[in-house]
Amino acid sequence: MDIFEKIYQYIESLEIVDTHEHLPTFEQKLEQPDVLKTYLTHYFVRDLISAGMKKDELKKITDTEIDIKKRWLIVEPYWNMARYTGYGRVLDIVCRDIYGLSEISDETIEELNKRFINLHSSSGIYDKILKKESKILFSIVPSNDDYDSRFFKIVGWLDHFVFPLNYNDIRYIECQTGIRITCFDDWLD
Repeated sequence: MDIFEKIYQYIESLEIVDTHEHLPTFEQKLEQPDVLKTYLTHYFVRDLISAGMKKDELKKITDTEIDIKKRWLIVEPYWNMARYTGYGRVLDIVCRDIYGLSEISDETIEELNKRFINLHSSSGIYDKILKKESKILFSIVPSNDDYDSRFFKIVGWLDHFVFPLNYNDIRYIECQTGIRITCFDDWLD
C-alpha cells in the first residue's frame, strides 16, 4: 500500500467534531422546500453575488413558486463561475456523494431536486448525512434551545466576551456577571 492510500484510509476513519453548524437542533424542524432554496441561500450565495448575480435574480432563484428548471437557468452562468470556490465544490461533492449524480447541471437539476425532496421528507436524515456519510461525532452549537443529544452538544455563547462590539454588549456582560465594568481590569474580572 502506498503512502497516499495509507493516509487516505486514516483520514477516512476519523470522526469529526463539527464546531460551526446552522442546522436546527432537531431534524423535525428542518424546512427544506427544494435544493436551490436550501443550498443557495447561505454562504454560497456570496460566491454567486461575487460572480455578478443581481438582487432581483437572487430573489427569483429562491422563489419556490417558480419552476426549478427556470430558476436553474438564472443560476447556471454564475454557478459556472463560482463552482470551484470552497462552497461550490462542497455542493458538487454533496450532489455526487449524497444524491448519486455526477454534477449539478441543466440536465441533472430536476432529478437532483427530486432526490433532495425525497431524502429530506424521510426521517433519519441527520443519522444518514451527519453520522454515516459525514462521520460527525457531534456538532457544537451555541444555543439555549432544546436539542437532540445524538447529534448536538450545546455550548455557551461567548461572542460578547471575546468581541464586544458596542456599549450594549458590555451592559449585557454586566447583567450576566453582576460586575460593573468601568475599566479593563473590570472586564478581566
